[in-house]
Amino acid sequence: MRSTGASSILFAWELGANLGHLKPLMALARDLAAKGAKATFAVNDLANVRLAARPGEFTTLQAPLWPGHQHFGHRPSVASYADILSGIGFADPSKLSTMIAAWDGLLELIKPDLVVADHSPALLAALHGTNTPVISVGTPFTMPPLSLDRLPPLRADQAPSLPEARLLLSLKAALEERGMRAPARMVDLLRTNERLVFGLPELDPYRAYRDETILTPPEPLPPFVEAPVKPRLFVYAGSEVPYIETLVQALVEMDVEIVAYLRGDVGPLPHFLKHRGHKVYDTPPPLEEVLPTVSHVLSQGGAFTCQAALAAGRPHLIMPLHNETELNLSMCAALGTARRLTPVNNAKALRSRLNDFLVETAFLRQARHWAMVLRERQQKSGLEEANAAVSRQLALSGQIRNARLRSAAAAAQPA
Repeated sequence: MRSTGASSILFAWELGANLGHLKPLMALARDLAAKGAKATFAVNDLANVRLAARPGEFTTLQAPLWPGHQHFGHRPSVASYADILSGIGFADPSKLSTMIAAWDGLLELIKPDLVVADHSPALLAALHGTNTPVISVGTPFTMPPLSLDRLPPLRADQAPSLPEARLLLSLKAALEERGMRAPARMVDLLRTNERLVFGLPELDPYRAYRDETILTPPEPLPPFVEAPVKPRLFVYAGSEVPYIETLVQALVEMDVEIVAYLRGDVGPLPHFLKHRGHKVYDTPPPLEEVLPTVSHVLSQGGAFTCQAALAAGRPHLIMPLHNETELNLSMCAALGTARRLTPVNNAKALRSRLNDFLVETAFLRQARHWAMVLRERQQKSGLEEANAAVSRQLALSGQIRNARLRSAAAAAQPA
């Protein structure tokens, strides 16, 4: 790849939680910064930057946050990407206009040569019709295929809470307010100069509709090595897990070694585990290093954790708390590598369910099988493809900038 010179790249993350959105962007930004690019981040959750980046590594700003919204009649389950948009208030033109104006201000401040956007629909609306090149990135769940004339369904038994026409009317009103023409369809809003989908085909909820290549995540996936004979459990959970204190109590009462990272405000739980002789990380550990050393995984079922567990050949006990993780659980369970754990305020019941999971040999066999399948697959590198896409789009941005300068120079010449 050619040097990016002093090009300014905005890495944006608007929707979603935790580290699954930020860490792939950070991995790409580090690679590009080494080639001379200036990376600026506008992120949904500034607290996560401290966990994913080194102090002072990048200029980081708060991304615009959607105003509070309650859509009556909105179901807790998501039928398509349209439901995600409805749930945040995209169908309300005043809220959408507020978000677009906020992104306009950030874009004017940063003046990026290129935008790399993860799960950022309002930012895409702000950039619609402009000359700024955009690369959309994300997991299969946040990157619905665009080959149909509408957003493809995630489930067959439920229609979206609001029809796409309502979302499109809101978008039209918000864009007309700033003198821009709206796209003809919602899928057209999501079309950008390039799209990069990071993940594994087996964990793509849109697999039946996907006609674009899925790339390996920018973060390296773990290699497969044979699991330890004695169970060794990796626990990755946050303070939002119900009854997390009871869960930790159940874990320490079992005859199993624990390796853990507990995210958020979990009080003394990490110290409690450490004092019981278990290994606890203070910051998110690299899964490509940790998972080969354990036999099983317990997590909330985030996209990258599910991908990493499958690549490492490790059975996965999942505590899903929202729609994406529910989908991840269902796909992993269909492969025979995962089971649900519902947190309850009963340590004895949790110990029983954890023990049942750890002694079930079918999970180990299936997890090993899928790790072998993935190891033999020739899947394109997300980091390499992202570098190539950035190089192409920066070249395009440079051509546009030079054309503007030539036009301005010609206009300044006396008649």
